[in-house]
Amino acid sequence: MFRKLLCYVFFLVVFVNLSHGQKKNYQLKLDSILASQSVDDNFDYLIEAYKKVIYSDIDKAKYYIDKALEIAVKSKNQRQLATSYYTLGEIEKHQGNTDNALAFFLKSLAISKKLNHTQAIVKCYNNLGIIHRIKEEYKTAYDYYLKGLKIAEEKNLSHVEIANLLNNIANILSLQGKQREAIHYLQKSSSVNKNDKQRMAVYINLGLNYLELHQPDSAQYYLDKGLYLSKKYNHRIYEAATLTGMADVNVLLKNYQEALNNHFKAVEIEKELNLKNDLIASYTGISNIYLNLNQQDSADYYLIKRKELLGGNPSKEVLKNLKLTQANFFAKKGEYRRAFKLLNEYIVLKDSLLNEEMSMQITEMKAKYETEKKEKEITFLRSRELQKQLEVEKKEKEILVLKGKNELQKNELENNRLISENRENEITLLNKNKELQSIRLKATQAKIERQKTIRNIIIIGAVMVLIPTFILLIMYRQRLKTQKLIAIQKEKINRQRAVEVQKNREIIEMKSSLAGQEIERKRVAQELHDGLGGNLAGIKVRLMKVMQNIPESKSKDVSEVIKSIDATCEEVRTISHDLIPPNMDKEEFINVVKKYIETIAHNQHWELEFDCYPEQELNELSSQIKVEIYRIIQELINNIRKHANTNGIDFQLIKHKNYVNILLEDYGKGFDINKNFNGIGLQNIKDRVDLLKGQISIDSQLGRGTIINIKIPVAH
Repeated sequence: MFRKLLCYVFFLVVFVNLSHGQKKNYQLKLDSILASQSVDDNFDYLIEAYKKVIYSDIDKAKYYIDKALEIAVKSKNQRQLATSYYTLGEIEKHQGNTDNALAFFLKSLAISKKLNHTQAIVKCYNNLGIIHRIKEEYKTAYDYYLKGLKIAEEKNLSHVEIANLLNNIANILSLQGKQREAIHYLQKSSSVNKNDKQRMAVYINLGLNYLELHQPDSAQYYLDKGLYLSKKYNHRIYEAATLTGMADVNVLLKNYQEALNNHFKAVEIEKELNLKNDLIASYTGISNIYLNLNQQDSADYYLIKRKELLGGNPSKEVLKNLKLTQANFFAKKGEYRRAFKLLNEYIVLKDSLLNEEMSMQITEMKAKYETEKKEKEITFLRSRELQKQLEVEKKEKEILVLKGKNELQKNELENNRLISENRENEITLLNKNKELQSIRLKATQAKIERQKTIRNIIIIGAVMVLIPTFILLIMYRQRLKTQKLIAIQKEKINRQRAVEVQKNREIIEMKSSLAGQEIERKRVAQELHDGLGGNLAGIKVRLMKVMQNIPESKSKDVSEVIKSIDATCEEVRTISHDLIPPNMDKEEFINVVKKYIETIAHNQHWELEFDCYPEQELNELSSQIKVEIYRIIQELINNIRKHANTNGIDFQLIKHKNYVNILLEDYGKGFDINKNFNGIGLQNIKDRVDLLKGQISIDSQLGRGTIINIKIPVAH
């Protein structure tokens, strides 16, 4: 199921939507254009209308393109015809009509080649590859992708086209089980394409490939990114695909209830957009989860809904494949009786299909046979006269042969009589031998019966003695085991209590240490501000007085010294403000964090991607949590500034139902986790996360950068 979902996501093509502020005027203008008879002005606007609704209202999109095709046919405009066929191909592709889609894309390709329209040719090659991939013709699909990529790179087309082709090549590799190579192409696609809206599919596919590699943390990381962007840009198809991927991650982690919630959200979107193939896949996933939960009735209900989508009377071929899938599933669960029943139904359907095929072949062969038979009858009638003459001659010869046979039969009868007499004598001798053997056999059997009786008596006596002894031994051993288990359990309980006491002590020590750090920070900040800051201000005042009493030729040097003192004062002020936690009650938490990170990024000349969601809920966190999160972010940014040697960072702060998620990724030199994990900065971060009973995971390799994922639980 992961691969089917992975294949589907690659087929999505990203379009640029019009801004929301123009929506009302856009619809009024569109309605007026549709009502008019102007051919030249309507076509391009209908195409833009199609792009706006293709992912939200497929029926309206098809209506717009049908209108556009009428205009193109009437005007005999080749460019408009190519565009119309291409968009019709896209609609048929989304509705699962692969043969129709293939025909439309080939028409568009032929016209685009005549017009020498490079970008249109590349788009057609890309979609032809997608259609052949759906039809499981992977070699043909791969060839089309390579043709498109070659032209796109030679003609230096937009990064969007190149990124889409790289995505689809990764799709083929993924289907062949080469997930790591697929991830390489996806990351290359992500680096080529810098537009977040167009990177949604890349993030989703990265998550699904990591899921195939059974790396749920990485999979969840990229799927979270994909879900965030799909909601941000209201891309419903991508949102449904991401929710289905998250359901598969939760199934892998055996979080079945969370997986069901993901599937149900995806089903709502799929129903809304009439995505039949995706809805069938979702119902299959829901049914399998209920089977894992041993809720057979619910599983059967969704299997029935799946059959209804396949059609009221699905073909025997579809039923046959469904029976085989169910049989394999129940066999894996150990329900062999149900699996055997479904397997029998599969065999019956398979034999029925085979019989129908054989019947058609027999009908064809019968028709050929009848034709050949008529031709042979004509030949037979011609040769019949000749055969009659031959038969007369043959009968005359047979009479002579019969006379000779009669004489031979008389001789054979005599010989048979002598042979039968010899056989009767042999049979008499054999019967006597059998009687002797029967007598000997009875005597042997009587002797064996006596020996069996003696042996049984001995065995019964031994068993009567051994059974009580064995029972007593078992009881004794069971008692020893029980005592041992009780002792082990007591020891475990004592250890657990000791560990809990130690943990509580460590938490108290950490709280005290962090509280002490905050006090010390405030003290140092006050000393810097009141002491060193005041001294520098006094020095500045004295120098300004001195500058009034010296010649202008020397006042320039004093002025430079005063500027240096001003810069030093500003730096002392910044350090003292960083040491004192900001007042979260006076300024919104998200603004404080954003201002801090943007300031550091500006000073360090970093590229910054900053996402916080939902801001209202994050601003409403408790003051203690906000201060600790702010300190953790300070430590993370300081570590990157000191060690990462990066040119940019991605930062996300997301509030989920029961926890806050901090995601920070840099593009620096990375480090070896096994060697450098015990630094002071990372240890401070870990201590603060442990104090908040959170979780931290770090993914880093030399030369690849670092991803830090922190989850901090919060009250709902």
